[in-house]
Amino acid sequence: MHILILNQYKPPDPSPTARLVGDLAAALQAEGHRAVVIDSGQDYRARAKTRFSRARRELKALGHLFRAGLAAGRADVVISTSSPPAILLVATALSALKRAKSVHWALDLYPELALALALGGAVPAPIRNLLYTVTGWCYRAAAKTICLDADMQGHLKRRYGINSEIIRPWLLHDLDRVGPGQLAYAPRDGFTWLYSGNLGQAHEWETALAAQRILEHRGYPVTLAFQGGGASWDPARRRAEQLRLARVEWRPYAPENRLAETLLRAHAMLVTQKPCTRGLLWPSKLGLLMCLPRPLIFVGPEDGAIAGEIRVCGRGECFPPGAAGALAGYVQRLYEQWPPADFPSLRPGWTFEHAWKEWRRVLQEVN
Repeated sequence: MHILILNQYKPPDPSPTARLVGDLAAALQAEGHRAVVIDSGQDYRARAKTRFSRARRELKALGHLFRAGLAAGRADVVISTSSPPAILLVATALSALKRAKSVHWALDLYPELALALALGGAVPAPIRNLLYTVTGWCYRAAAKTICLDADMQGHLKRRYGINSEIIRPWLLHDLDRVGPGQLAYAPRDGFTWLYSGNLGQAHEWETALAAQRILEHRGYPVTLAFQGGGASWDPARRRAEQLRLARVEWRPYAPENRLAETLLRAHAMLVTQKPCTRGLLWPSKLGLLMCLPRPLIFVGPEDGAIAGEIRVCGRGECFPPGAAGALAGYVQRLYEQWPPADFPSLRPGWTFEHAWKEWRRVLQEVN
């Protein structure tokens, strides 16, 4: 088959989606398919700082993807991810022009995510309805839609009346190189709970800062660390300064080849999600965090699919946004009872080999 894969970024860009499409393309090529990744030529970490500049950046990306897709020659299948927003419309147009099948890989759900976050109620109802109508038409024109969890699947069914399949994102990090010394629990001195990755508009951070304030007022020598960057990085730093927090650290992105190592230096790890984004995204590092032998804290919808997966993994607690007192109490207990009594070992993760079996089946059904 001749397969085009559309995504805003491609390897060697460090974005998680670039690595996902790169792995998929490599597996397709290994089986004799002609698989070409088409990107926008943009850098994941060179983020736009204003809403206007971000809109201009993403419109430019869409135009580049469409022109490059047209120039890429024939295609039997066009696979599109969710970045940039409206990429599904580009993929649908290219599929029609090339008489190819469209397969949409819904890593995030747009326009819902944009409407829930950056745009909110500023978009008039007629425009929102038009966006939903056009998106629904594109979904129904697709031969297959792949999503990431049961919340996404349910949303797609309710909103657009389509059936989708769940294929989880696979681990992007080689854990075979993690040795027993790295897995061992660190001493209680320097106790740190860590948020790692992009701190975007979809991520809730105020509850963690409020919990850290409680811990500092109680005199606990516990540090909250943010490792990465993102659109909410500066607002979170300003809020930490307003709260006069003394034990909050702001660290740069960790090198990808050392990410697991930096995570394992923490005593507990933090994942967050605003409730309005339930079923619209899946945190990219969650699969890795669920494999590591560290307590995993989730601040977000307590009754959602993500919270359910964290509970199933057996070493995590979930808190709704605003529950700073309960969250502080949990971190306090972790500190007081550290280290855990069990032996630290890696848990099995969802690997590319697992996902590739599902992708192979999907593409065979499409063809």
